[in-house]
Amino acid sequence: MNLESLLVEVVNGSPVIIWATGFMGPSFVSATWNIDGTRVDWHSNEHCMVLYGYDKNKQVVKVADPLSGCVEYPLNLFERRFKEMYMQSVIIKY
Repeated sequence: MNLESLLVEVVNGSPVIIWATGFMGPSFVSATWNIDGTRVDWHSNEHCMVLYGYDKNKQVVKVADPLSGCVEYPLNLFERRFKEMYMQSVIIKY
């Protein structure tokens, strides 16, 4: 799902586990394989956190990050790192 769709889930009360990068730093390719003629890159600096809120006026997202606690990251940086990790997420519905 794209980030806008995930933010709707958050508004509806569902926290979202997302894959981004540690401390929102850049990812980098640390290994590459060729599988049946297709290049597969392994991106390092991968990191998971829980997206639980955002503030469109301040242009920030709020995440529970196991490395740094509950923090805010700039929305545009968060989206860039989320896309680097192929927009992977798990929506928690309870």
